[in-house]
Amino acid sequence: MSDQQNPNQPRSMDAELLAGIQSSLGKGLSFQGNVVSDSDSPGLRIFGTFQGHINLPGGVLHIAEGAKIEPIDGKPSTIVADHILIEGEVDADIRAAQLIELLGTARVRGVIAYGGDIDLHKGARVSASLNSTTEPTSAAQNIHLIARPVQRGPVGAAPRAEDASQPGAATVATA
Repeated sequence: MSDQQNPNQPRSMDAELLAGIQSSLGKGLSFQGNVVSDSDSPGLRIFGTFQGHINLPGGVLHIAEGAKIEPIDGKPSTIVADHILIEGEVDADIRAAQLIELLGTARVRGVIAYGGDIDLHKGARVSASLNSTTEPTSAAQNIHLIARPVQRGPVGAAPRAEDASQPGAATVATA
């Protein structure tokens, strides 16, 4: 086997975290609204289409290949979780307190705030402002980071320079 990693297999996300996910939104299903968990270790896997807000403090979110997170009522969806794995298409403001991993099939637009690690695989397409916090913290403590409004263009469009004007922010666009 070569020493190159498969861009479509998680390399940073703990397999036990993914195996512990018990809730899912199935392929072909659409959901509009809010998903909130008061458990300290919830998990959600999305195969279908979601519009709204996901708040899983202490939890794990897996957005599978083919899944979509879309804006709701013209405003960005929001995602808050400690660990986030993205294979699908996401148009949202994201807060990952510990880890966000984007596999090679991921397409992401919005604002990404992360308190721990970010892992971008070869092939992932990102048009987002990246905001690194100084140290890992609970997602619930940093939900305010995803509330900053950002002008949006089509997926794959170059981000605006003013989106990176916040202290500690960086704008990344990959082709």
